[in-house]
Amino acid sequence: MSEPALLRRLRAGREVEGQRLGDYELLEVLARGGQGFVLEARHEGLELRVALKVFDPQGSAASPERFREEARVLARLRHPNLPRVLHLGEEGGVLFAALDLVEGPTLEEVLDEGLPEPEWSARAAAEVADALTHVHAHGLIHRDVKPPNVVLEGEAPGARRAVLVDFGLVKRDPNASAFASLEALELSRSNEVKGSPEFMAPEQADPDVAPLGPAADLFGLGATLYFLLTGRPPFRGETTDELLREVLRATPARPRSVNRAVPPWLDALCMQALAKDADGRPPSARAFAQALRAGLRGESADTSGRESDLEEIVELGEPEPAERDEPP
Repeated sequence: MSEPALLRRLRAGREVEGQRLGDYELLEVLARGGQGFVLEARHEGLELRVALKVFDPQGSAASPERFREEARVLARLRHPNLPRVLHLGEEGGVLFAALDLVEGPTLEEVLDEGLPEPEWSARAAAEVADALTHVHAHGLIHRDVKPPNVVLEGEAPGARRAVLVDFGLVKRDPNASAFASLEALELSRSNEVKGSPEFMAPEQADPDVAPLGPAADLFGLGATLYFLLTGRPPFRGETTDELLREVLRATPARPRSVNRAVPPWLDALCMQALAKDADGRPPSARAFAQALRAGLRGESADTSGRESDLEEIVELGEPEPAERDEPP
């Protein structure tokens, strides 16, 4: 059986505008990754623009079973700081998933205009922590929290919300009871180093350090906050191996020593999230978000939290997400 013409076109780097995939009109290629391609597309019946992930069997992380399972798991997440999975389908031998099209600059691109105010950075980090609270409550670990994976959605700069994207490395938390009915297909093989070294937790850089859990995402968020406060990642190296050694052994300069505008409470919270030992980080994403907002209010930025936080969230549910267009 010959390969679909669309996949040959995408691999060759040819334009896709005007091509069709099921009910979707293809507009342009947005990105290419290990699983395939991300396109901007429009659902013709609803006139709804979406991000269309197209699976490529020749991709470096290509597994159709994993692609389908990832989409099914993420479709259960509903939160204003996360994109929704709207559709999973296959047309003419091409497997694809439609997601919310999140438009706006990333946290990495924000720094092109200079360092933001520390208080602004704290508010953005709190929104990402809200998203991680929801992700962790459903038994998942993102594993790639970094500035390019947070998009600021909205027209007015003061009204933008931070949306955590790119769940290509999502992994089930083996210690979580939520979603226990999902069967044994592992979303990402646990014996491989996965993530971006500059923002990677020590237990990701070396699986022998400690079991991987939600605290790894808090480290990634702390590294992202560090980047916003200082204009640089907390760890740097000439090679990947050198960078991983820094992640495992080095202590970064405190944000306040690089940028005196950083208030002491925010400096302390950022460094706590970057603790080498997972137990030294905030006890949960929810506790981290609460501490950030307390500091912004001029209150004590304490990350002490109850271990029952996640169970309460699962039982009581998250706040209703902001309204978006209905999926196709």
